[in-house]
Amino acid sequence: MNTAENGTSSAAVEPSTERAETPGTLLLPASAYTSSAQLEAERKAIFERSWIHVGDVAELKNRGDFITATIGNTPVLIIRSHDGELRGFLNVCRHRGLTLMEGQGHCEHQLKCQYHAWSYGTDGRLLGVPYREEFKANVENKNLIPIRVAVAAPLVFACLDENAPSFERWAGNLVPALERARAAEMIELHKFEYEVACNWKIGVENAMDTYHLPFLHANGDAAYIDADSAVIEEEEYGSSACTALPEAFLAILPGRDHLPEYDAVHVRMGSLFPNLVAVLFPGNLL
Repeated sequence: MNTAENGTSSAAVEPSTERAETPGTLLLPASAYTSSAQLEAERKAIFERSWIHVGDVAELKNRGDFITATIGNTPVLIIRSHDGELRGFLNVCRHRGLTLMEGQGHCEHQLKCQYHAWSYGTDGRLLGVPYREEFKANVENKNLIPIRVAVAAPLVFACLDENAPSFERWAGNLVPALERARAAEMIELHKFEYEVACNWKIGVENAMDTYHLPFLHANGDAAYIDADSAVIEEEEYGSSACTALPEAFLAILPGRDHLPEYDAVHVRMGSLFPNLVAVLFPGNLL
């Protein structure tokens, strides 16, 4: 999952913090997964205040390469500037608020708004305003609005909130885990995108739930995981479960000589709040 909070919605109601009344459980009420008002509150209170995975370094290799994403309801633009720096901006022209760029691509010289052709450098500076001598409004300090950007090996993150913790604090042990795996050197071999018709929390909760593996995936994922060996680590903004890989699986898993001894024989299933799930098998990142 990246930035989308896909989900169903019902008639708007006030966001609910009530617990379900089932004795002995901590279930959220159904409205937490179906209310459009609840979803909107979460976009503002969670997504727009968090570090969100918005793309991958492989998409931003060359100077001028850019990607776009949405954090909560806010469109953002991440670009490899012509000075080589990775920068993030609100993906909005400062003139009339039109979305500046769509999708991903390459900017040879300038970012140009389609509406009135205001143009910006890849460093966010306002460069051109057509008929500027006739434009009476003050255009000083109308550069693109920057946002925070961080990189963890192959992953690119962005954050709208200036007061959110540093990325290093937010990511916790994910960063050193990716470094030990030499994930920055990994090459994308396959990309599979799909959309699930559910609230974003259901997808995250399912990915964090290892309890179901030996039952629902008895002949699948669970066959490659020694659940009894799991070591759970809780962090401020995430959690992980490291489990040993069975010998039968390790025997067919090549190319592990570059890894530390522990990482060469374990899988790390980690979640990073709010919606990133990263699985590190020896030699690959899912």
